[in-house]
Order: sequence, then structure tokens, then C-alpha cells
Amino acid sequence: MRCEEARDLIPAHALGDLDAEPRRALEEHLGGCAVCRAESERTSRAAKALAELPAIETAEARRDRAVAAMAREHADRVQGILLLPRRRRRIIFAAAAALLLVAGGAAWLLAPRDSSYSLRISEVRGRAQCLEGGSWKLLQPGMRLRRGDRIATEAESVVTAEIWGGARVGRLCVNQNSAVAIGPDRTFDLERGEIYGEIAGGEPLRIRTFGNDAIVVRSGRFEAGLRETVSAVLGISIKRPHKIEGADLVFEDRPFGEVADEVARIAGRPVRADEAVRQRRVWFYGMRSRGPELLAELRAQVQDQGIWLRRDGEAFVAGLSLTAERRETGRHLFARVAEGDASIASSGGAIRLAGGEEGTVQPGGTPSKRPARAAETPWLRPDYYTSRRRLDLPGALALRIVGKDAQGRPIVECSVEGAEILAVLDGETAAIVVESATQTGAGEFVVPVRIRFEKK
Repeated sequence: MRCEEARDLIPAHALGDLDAEPRRALEEHLGGCAVCRAESERTSRAAKALAELPAIETAEARRDRAVAAMAREHADRVQGILLLPRRRRRIIFAAAAALLLVAGGAAWLLAPRDSSYSLRISEVRGRAQCLEGGSWKLLQPGMRLRRGDRIATEAESVVTAEIWGGARVGRLCVNQNSAVAIGPDRTFDLERGEIYGEIAGGEPLRIRTFGNDAIVVRSGRFEAGLRETVSAVLGISIKRPHKIEGADLVFEDRPFGEVADEVARIAGRPVRADEAVRQRRVWFYGMRSRGPELLAELRAQVQDQGIWLRRDGEAFVAGLSLTAERRETGRHLFARVAEGDASIASSGGAIRLAGGEEGTVQPGGTPSKRPARAAETPWLRPDYYTSRRRLDLPGALALRIVGKDAQGRPIVECSVEGAEILAVLDGETAAIVVESATQTGAGEFVVPVRIRFEKK
């Protein structure tokens, strides 16, 4: 690792945000570089000092404190009026009533009516809380929530509520680990998780999330949620091997096929690879006198150049290995319409959803739709969470140390036994087939799998 790369990683290292592999590489560099080590120590001291500073009061906290202060002031004034002599109290109340009739009556006629929905809690399975009037409370059946209130469910918990807008207009169910707030103008703000709803028609219901993403339901039954996605950016990390003193077998930036053919000729064992692998450019240093051991040295040197090599009977087989260079986590809006009419919109446009269709917001803000893959919402069943069982998936991961690299780190060969693993996912049987295992670092492996769902 170069000093420039190390300095880029030092701040994240001080905050404890580095993954295992870059952290290991940085710490190895710090062990031999006094300049970068001093920089790391200064950054760590600064991070520790910042962590010990008192927390800054957020705008939301200041607003809650101001509301509480106004409430106390209002209570003090009311109490002062009640403690006045009876005659003076009557005069004040009469004057206040007159003022309300003259000024407040006209204001009431001109003020806009509150068009927001309210919720009446009908059932709580599990445990959930609500933010009502600025304080969190345990959610109970019969509670009435209005604009500005918020519901937050815990694991394996479901809340069912009636939607009211002057009269009962529908039903809303909030799944586990979800949060939804009542907004203005018949809007619910979905902050995380997923919900199910039924709306009888009339004024449309709007489900709003982050950014410009929203769902508008005009009638019918629907499901909406924020689905978390984890994507891995695959690539190949190239690490050239160190030159071996006295090496008489030197290949620098040569096709792997050329290198493998020569090593196989000396070792007396063939190496099979397809054309894409054979054309990969690699570096290799060895000594002809090593004979059959050259194959182990070839495997050790090319595995850091994106090629794996394993024994297959009397021969060796080579292939390309992709490692996860970066993992990205995101959320996207999802909607499914069981019956009725709705639309899903984002910065990239809007599309209409009819019964039997589902839509999602793609990366970049473009909505898309397709036929719904499921007709029901399974977590609405009363026994959905109580009847679930933990599954033990049989399988064995075998590790074997086959050598050491130029830095003295162990080179470990990984294989998986028990290739067919059966599991039950939401009532469907699936066969999980382990295809290969790729080493990404000392003691770390990526084991890609293929899941095949068996149709009933």
C-alpha cells in the first residue's frame, strides 16, 4: 500500500468504519511507515476528542422543548385565571367569549378545514409504540391518532387500524419493523418497512417516502413498502507477485495460457482453462528445478491476479474469480395492487397500476411495473410470525492451508461439502446449490450460491 492510499483510509480507520481487508492492509502499512503512523495517531486523538464533546441539540429537540415551554406557560396562565376572585373571573370569561364571537367566528369560517386522515387502532399483534403529542407511548387498541402522530412497530409485530376521514374510509396494516406517520392532505409518510391498505374510494390516499417517491391509491387493496437492496460491485483485484531471486522461469504481463502450458510441461500435469482465462495477462516467477511443485506456486501467485486453480483428478482446472470490491445498500419504493387503481411516481415520471400489477422505483428514479408475482400479503395472517420456525441448513465448509504468500500470510483453499441444501422459504421449497468458493483475503471467502425455487 502506498502512503497516498493509506492517508485516504486513515480517517475511516480512526472512526472504526473500515472493512476487514482494507483495515488489515492499512495496519500492515502503518507498522512499517512512521510518517503515516504519526498521522494515524493524530487523527485518532482528534476523533476521540470529538466523540467526547457534548451532543449538539437538534432542531427537533429544540422545537419539542419550545412546545413544552409554551404548554407550561399556558397552564400557568389558566391556573392564574382560575385563582382570581369569582366576579373578576366572570368578567374575563365574558370578555373572552365576546372576543371569540366577533373575531373567532369569522376566522372559523375562513380557516381551511383539516383534510388529513386519522387512525383508530383496532388490533396490535406483538408490540408497537406511537409518538403522540410529542411523547412515545405503548400502542393500544382503541387509541385515536391524528396528523403528526407516528406508529413504529417492533420485530414480529403487526398493527391494524381503521382509516377515518369524517367517516370510516378504509383499513391500514403496518408490518414489523416499520414506521409510518400521519401527514397532511390524506397523506401517510412511510419512513421504513411496509404497509397494507384498503381504501373505499372518494378522495385518493397518498403514500409518501423520501425524495419525490410516492404512491397514490384511488381505490382498492394495495401493499407498499421500502425494500432494502444490497448490491455487490464485482471486480478483480490484481496483485503482482514479488520477483524470486534466481528465478529462471519469468513471465511478465503474459497470457495465462502461455504460462500454464509451460508450467504444466515442467510439472507433468495438464492445466485446463477456457479461452477467456487463457487470455488473461499475468505475472509469474518460478524455478524449473521445482518440478511438480511449480503448480502449487502457480496457484499461489495467480489467485491474487483473478484466477483460481484447483485439482481435478490428475489435472488442474483454472477459472476466473470475481470478488466483491464494494457493497452498496439502498432502498426503493415498491407497490402491489391487489384490486383497484393506483399509481407510483418518482423524479423520473409516473405510471398507472391496475389490479394484479406491481411497480417499483428503479435506481435513478424511474418507475417500472410488471404483473404481480403474489396475490396475497402473507404477514396479514394472524399466525404468520407465531408459526415460523428456525431452520438448520446442513453443510460443511472445509479450509486447508496450502502455503504462504510473499508477505507470509497463509494461503487457504476453501471447498464446500453438501452441495444441495434444502430450505423452506415462505412455504416454497428451494434447493440452494453452492457453485464455488473464492478467497478474498486471509481467512475471508465469498461463497456464491444459486437458489432454485421448486414450483408446487
